[in-house]
Amino acid sequence: MMSRTGDSAASFFDWSGAAPTVEARAPGRVNLIGEHTDYNDGLVLPAAITYDAHVLARAIQGRTVRLRSLTLGQEGTLDLDDLHPVAGELWLGYAGGILHGIKDAGHRLPGMDLLIWSEVPMGAGLSSSAAYEMALVKAFEEIGGFELPDMEAVRIAQRADWDFVGVQSGIMDQSISRLGKAGDALLLDCRSLEYRYVPMNVDAALIICHTGIPRELARSAYNERREECESAVRALQASEPEIRSLRDVTPEIWDRLKDTVPEPYRDRAEHVITENARVFEAADALERGDLASLAALFAASHESLRDLYQVSSPELDTLVEIAHEVDSLIAARLTGAGFGGCTVNLVPLERVEAFEERVLEEYPRRTGRTPTMYPAQTANGASARHI
Repeated sequence: MMSRTGDSAASFFDWSGAAPTVEARAPGRVNLIGEHTDYNDGLVLPAAITYDAHVLARAIQGRTVRLRSLTLGQEGTLDLDDLHPVAGELWLGYAGGILHGIKDAGHRLPGMDLLIWSEVPMGAGLSSSAAYEMALVKAFEEIGGFELPDMEAVRIAQRADWDFVGVQSGIMDQSISRLGKAGDALLLDCRSLEYRYVPMNVDAALIICHTGIPRELARSAYNERREECESAVRALQASEPEIRSLRDVTPEIWDRLKDTVPEPYRDRAEHVITENARVFEAADALERGDLASLAALFAASHESLRDLYQVSSPELDTLVEIAHEVDSLIAARLTGAGFGGCTVNLVPLERVEAFEERVLEEYPRRTGRTPTMYPAQTANGASARHI
């Protein structure tokens, strides 16, 4: 059952003049570990979460796509025969980019009315944009009567990010929104696109804590970090021409060549190389139910993101510190691109109440900001159906 579908169907009818024929949804995600590795052909371990983006849709005559966002309180239109980035309207850019990619893939869509809303917090680093993209893809597939291969759908959404929104994203967010499975995380190789599901066997609650600071990817240092990693690769290629990305750099190669990489590129590369190793270890610990090992790996990841990649903030650091003060077994670290947004926490079940109370008391006292907590469960990936 989709949240608000009944009320939204009535809103759709009032706006469109007819009932929707398709409903689609796609989940946001939290990345457990493997941060800033996806665009370096690396490894990630995300999980889809029970906060969805939703689309109600119907085909209409003509070549116009009309969109209405209940979340933003905005409306817009796109011309299927003239799709291009829309200045200052990122939400329309995502939709236009998806439609452009589907058209390039050889599928013809009719004009449509689309009503959109989302439960995924915006600007929190929980992939509200990828959830929106994947919900749109599923709605378009259902309207058009075709089904894209999963990774083709992911690539179409990634190109929308690159060409219509201006964010040089990796493939993690769209992949987990498309492929998520309740009860599991997804160990994804962003080079080969191979993946496997990892059972979340820890006796812990998944709690996401928002700093109260929104995180705007397109306006942050995200693209700058990507460029710095590419600069590190170029420096390494002077000694090892076969290196194509930081994924090719083993710890042994890094120990031998790291002094040839100037700062700050050296620090950026060291984070990515060590983070890839932590992803494998975390997947193993998660499957074994070893929360102590996960706590240590999360702590090391956060420290690396703070000190080497420099994408943390005093607020994110404070949330992690509070978690560790409550219990050393709490696995806590920043999640998402950083520069604000959220921490992800795996909290022993018997410590959930103490954790929540401590965050609500201590975080405002130390930062002057109000946190928001999002208890979450793992979720299935994107879906759609005719109604």
